[in-house]
Amino acid sequence: MKVAGRGDAAVQTDGPSEAPIRPTTRPWRLGVDMRRLLGVRTGVARVIHSILLEWQRLPMPFDEVRLLSPRPLPAGLVPPHSKFREVVVGPDLPGLLWEQLVLPARVRDLDVLLAPSDTMPVLAPWKRVVMMYAYSPEMAASFPWSARIRWEPFARNAARHGDGIIVSSRNILETLEQGLGVRVPRERVHYAPLAADARFHPRAADDAELRAALERYGVGEAPYVLFVGKLSRRRHIPELLAAFRAVSAEVPHRLLLAGPNLLQLDVEGLISELGLEGRALYRGFVPDADVPLLYAGAALFVLASEGEGFSLTTLEAMQSGVPVITLDRPNMVEVTEGAAYLVPDGRTETLTGALRAVLLDPELQADLRRRGLQRTRELTWGAMAQRSLDVLWSVAASARARRAGSSAT
Repeated sequence: MKVAGRGDAAVQTDGPSEAPIRPTTRPWRLGVDMRRLLGVRTGVARVIHSILLEWQRLPMPFDEVRLLSPRPLPAGLVPPHSKFREVVVGPDLPGLLWEQLVLPARVRDLDVLLAPSDTMPVLAPWKRVVMMYAYSPEMAASFPWSARIRWEPFARNAARHGDGIIVSSRNILETLEQGLGVRVPRERVHYAPLAADARFHPRAADDAELRAALERYGVGEAPYVLFVGKLSRRRHIPELLAAFRAVSAEVPHRLLLAGPNLLQLDVEGLISELGLEGRALYRGFVPDADVPLLYAGAALFVLASEGEGFSLTTLEAMQSGVPVITLDRPNMVEVTEGAAYLVPDGRTETLTGALRAVLLDPELQADLRRRGLQRTRELTWGAMAQRSLDVLWSVAASARARRAGSSAT
């Protein structure tokens, strides 16, 4: 096993870390920013939760892991662990205000903070390790200027000054630099690929829980094409609807769109305009417990997204045994590694051709399903959680060693 120091470009682990040898000084404390678990559990929230589940099973070098949030976490959300401690840090200010003002002022005695969502406190009395995701120029263009002005300066600061920066792929690092216009110090970068958690797996067609969920969502017995994610501009939702309309007479499938409508797109109006009432369904909020069931029942998953990162939704679909159509972009090529049907763009005619090619070819569907399952077996949350823990420990231990050296001189 190798645990990378701060000068390593990647963290490599062959198994659980040994308990560290350290002097019996003040306790070693790790903090985790848990804000993203207070709302709808989208991608980042699932990342944090999956890491905590794995840390529950791994040797924990820190004496205490403080789970920090501006208000109490939902009951039963945090897995039990003797070293986990939920800490409410008030006052409950909106988003970045809590991160930048409240957290560093009220929490003083950490060794290191895990900031899991692109930004971190600019000034803090402890070290900061930040997880960063893709932010390509295409993604930047999809956000309103008001949001970019508020968020981008803090993301640039994290990219430049994070004591450790965890990304899931080299392509994500490149798109992040392009989108933010910064150079990320390579000596602080650590690679830790994401994974789909164990809730995502194939299910038999007659699975009672699956059948009940499909009835609730209006799918019934019909096969369906699935999209899961935020309805943002870069994900070509209108084009997907139009493409599905073009092939709808050739296949028995329905189209199910699930996810928050950030664009305030008139989805129902588009469905009506295209004459797809009853064939295309939109469900804005899907409880987290239902998401694995929607994947498991799908005949095909489509994510025609520009500037996507290390896509969790794509991994979840593949691990559920569902064929995937996605765009031929470096990040998605790295995620899928030959296990998806790649298309050059998200235009209606391109997506029409892809839907027709996959839905009308059972052998291609079976091949994509097989390759997707194989790909997801190569990526595990255990490895990702261990690598993240190694980075956090390395940053914390290096900081204490430097302080000890300074005080000795």
